[in-house]
Amino acid sequence: MKVHMMMSGILMGLLVAGNVLAREGEGENKKAGHEAMPTSISGIWGEIKEYEVILKEIIDAGKFDKVHEAAFEIRDMVKALSEKSTTLASENLENVKAGSKRVAEIADQLDKYGDAGDKTQTEEQFQRLTKTLGYIESQYSTELLGK
Repeated sequence: MKVHMMMSGILMGLLVAGNVLAREGEGENKKAGHEAMPTSISGIWGEIKEYEVILKEIIDAGKFDKVHEAAFEIRDMVKALSEKSTTLASENLENVKAGSKRVAEIADQLDKYGDAGDKTQTEEQFQRLTKTLGYIESQYSTELLGK
């Protein structure tokens, strides 16, 4: 029974690591220019959500040296989203811009704690990021985000 449980744990670890590595490869292709940043608000938002999942998988797999890559991708895409959102009501646009600044600060913290290998702080910053992305999302209609 112990061997079975141990093998299950090893298999699960390998599956998670394989998924993270595959997603890291996707991120490398995007960064290398193989896939340009989308030009629509819904396209950019979809990429942000994909990288949020990638970042969570990286953290869960303990690959803290890779945290900054996904965090900075999210930061850059949120900035592009705020620049693209000129049709939002002024209050919503200001909220998105403020959220974009918070995302940039959180990305810096994720980089700092990821480089230090500080799992607790990295996870806390990820939770802050998730909440901030939820706040930004709430500034858009579901139609504009392509939902």
